Amino acid sequence: MIPIFFPNTYLSQRVLKPVSTLFGKISIYQPFDNLFPADLEESSRSGKIEIRIPIMDNDKKLKAILKEYRTWADLHHISQREYYKIIRGLTLSTQDPKSSQIRQEIRDRMSGENERDTLTPPDNARIFLALAQEFDMAQAGLSKDIDRFQDMQQQLFKNLKGDEFEGTESFSSADSSQPDSHDYMTSERLSAWSHLLCHDIRIPCVFITTSRSAFQMVSEKAGLIRTISGFDGRPVDIANKEKPFDWRRGLTDYLDQITQTDEESLPAQPFEKADAPVAGREYSARLTLSLVPNQSPAKVFGKLIHSPIIETTATDEASCRNTVLAFIELSVHLT
Repeated sequence: MIPIFFPNTYLSQRVLKPVSTLFGKISIYQPFDNLFPADLEESSRSGKIEIRIPIMDNDKKLKAILKEYRTWADLHHISQREYYKIIRGLTLSTQDPKSSQIRQEIRDRMSGENERDTLTPPDNARIFLALAQEFDMAQAGLSKDIDRFQDMQQQLFKNLKGDEFEGTESFSSADSSQPDSHDYMTSERLSAWSHLLCHDIRIPCVFITTSRSAFQMVSEKAGLIRTISGFDGRPVDIANKEKPFDWRRGLTDYLDQITQTDEESLPAQPFEKADAPVAGREYSARLTLSLVPNQSPAKVFGKLIHSPIIETTATDEASCRNTVLAFIELSVHLT
C-alpha cells in the first residue's frame, strides 16, 4: 500500500527526495483537479508520487471563488502571510472584529448570499487547502533562493580562504533543522486535510509527515498510541548516492504487517542501526513510527475536523486494522 503525505497538499522537491528515498512512491492529496503545481505533475509522471483527488464536487463554483479571493488580495496589497491568516476564518470562527470585517468584505465580493450559504465544510476546506498550497509553494521558492545565496557565501568564503579551506568552517549556519517548515497553522491544515481523507474511498494505512506539530496533534487526538520500539527517532542512511536505500523494501513490508497485526503480536523490527554519513550538501533523517491500535484512519482523522466526523463515506475498516504515523525529522547540512 502506498503511504500518504499529510497535512500538506504541496511537497517541494527538496523534501520529496529524502521522503521518497525512505518510502518509495508516496501519495499526496490535491484539493482540485487540473490545478496541480507543475513540479508535482512532473513527479507524478516520473512515478515518484501518486496524486489523489478525493472530492470533485462544485469545482466550477469553488474555482470562481478562488479567483475572487486572489483579486481581493491584489486590490488590497496584503502580504501572502496576512492573507493566509485571514482565510483561516473560512473554516474556524474568530472573535477578532477586524478579521470578521475583512472576511465579510471577501464574502461580499462573491456572487450573492445564496451562493455563500450553499458552501459546505468540505468546500471551505478545499478552498483553504488551495490557498495553503500557494503559500507553501512561495515558501519553497524562498527557501531555494536562500540556499542559492548561502552557496554563493560559501564559495566566496572558500575563495578567500584559498587552498586551506577544507569545509570545516562555514560563513553561515552549517545546519538547518528543517528544509521546509510545515508547522505553520497546523491545526487548520489538519482539519481541512482530514475532510479530504474522510471522503476518500480507498484510504491508506500509513501516514507520513515532516511536521512535528502535526504528528503530535494527531497523536494526542487519537488517544491511545504506541511508539514502535526501535523507531523512536531512529537515524536512517539516506546520504549515500552510490548505493540505493538498501532496506526500503524491508521497511515497507514491515509497515504493511503492523497495519494488520494484533497489537500483542507485532513483528520484531528487523533492521540494523543505520546512521547517516554526511558529505557536502546532504540530508540526514530520523524516523519515528507510532501505531494507533484498533482505529482506522477515518476514525483517527475524523476527530480532527472542526465538527468531528464519526461516520464517514470512507471504506477503510477492512483494509486498516491499525493506523501508522511516521514522522521524518529532516536536516540539511551545508559545508
